[in-house]
Amino acid sequence: MDSVSERGRNTLNLMSFMNVQAAQVLPDIYNEQKNPKGFINLGIAENCTCEEVICTKVQECLTFNPATQYYYPFGGKLNFRNALADFLSERLAKGMELDPKKIVVTSGVGAAFDMMAHMFAEREDCFLVLAPFYSAIEYDVFLRSGVKLHHIHRPVHDTNKLRAFSFDEELLEQGYQEAIDLGHKVKAIIVINPGNPTGMIHTRLELLTASKFAQRHDIHIIYDEIYALSVFGDDAEFISALSMPELLTNDKSHFMWGFSKDFGISGIRCGMVYTNSAEYLKGANKLSYFGGVPSVIQDALARMISDKAWLDDVYFPTNLQRLRENHDVMEKGLTSLGIICHPVKAGFFIYANFSKYMKEQTTAEELKLFNEFKAAKVYLIPGTGLKSKEVGWFRVTFTNKQEAVARGDFTQIRILGSRLDRIEAVLKQRS
Repeated sequence: MDSVSERGRNTLNLMSFMNVQAAQVLPDIYNEQKNPKGFINLGIAENCTCEEVICTKVQECLTFNPATQYYYPFGGKLNFRNALADFLSERLAKGMELDPKKIVVTSGVGAAFDMMAHMFAEREDCFLVLAPFYSAIEYDVFLRSGVKLHHIHRPVHDTNKLRAFSFDEELLEQGYQEAIDLGHKVKAIIVINPGNPTGMIHTRLELLTASKFAQRHDIHIIYDEIYALSVFGDDAEFISALSMPELLTNDKSHFMWGFSKDFGISGIRCGMVYTNSAEYLKGANKLSYFGGVPSVIQDALARMISDKAWLDDVYFPTNLQRLRENHDVMEKGLTSLGIICHPVKAGFFIYANFSKYMKEQTTAEELKLFNEFKAAKVYLIPGTGLKSKEVGWFRVTFTNKQEAVARGDFTQIRILGSRLDRIEAVLKQRS
């Protein structure tokens, strides 16, 4: 260790709950023929429901020509940024034209967060984030930049003032003051919409409230909409920050999106940021030298998102139908076990309350149940790993790979339902 720098030691010592658990689970994933005693993966946030649809399309879009062999703008080729601007204008901005010059392409949304922390905060500064949340963001902003997150805990249940997992001005101000009292210098607030793990869709009023809060304190606001096109609730109305020009008028408001979730291609590391900040665009384009999305991938994705007939007639209808069907099967199964499920309208998860099966309402007891699930080879994410203040909640993913998907006959629903057997077996031992 003497040969390792302080930065290197900090990197080696940093532990992310979700990354540590995933590293244990991924080499031992269940397979009906090859590994029948492996982990049932209901933890990792991957959408595998349209594997055959996406695989066929990406293979169709991949080409290699002489121009692909050489250097290119690492922060985003013009054809790709143009395609992204058109795609997001139509799908999220409700027809409002986006400027491709304000787009920078990143190797995933995690890389975009890393760049945000690098550009806009000093070591030991902090970003605010609404909890519970996808806690790997802590890893994204701290690993290289040393930026901390301060959690603003939302109500878990409906109150007289707020619906579950929502927020208002008072809650944001309270969280800000808590951070200041702890000696933090607040540089930004992160708004994840739709929510992970809650599947929560924020209202227009909530988005405006967060924007005014950020402006009042002269801090950055980051809209992470990585699940924006995975809204499957029949009566769900999703309002993107891109469709509200008043949210993105200054150079401290930033929008993030990526391909990992809405297109189920987390293995193709590609995200993007839309911002008015000339400083961020210039800095991120320089930083992209160390992790640019390959030219051949940018070209393929540009072709894919430009094929409107395929998007409208094949991919999105199929994806949303399968998300809805998978969700309904998982929710029905969990409810049959007496598990209370938070209503979900978007994303890949059910946020489920297992507290009735916990002998004590403590973090230790929640982790004990988590380890019992792991011993039974079922991987779920406990609320502790998502910075939940109230114990007993688990994130249950309903979109992970099942064997039948690759064959294209979509018998995943039957298979997914049968996976609940292992959960039920653990809970019966606690009854």
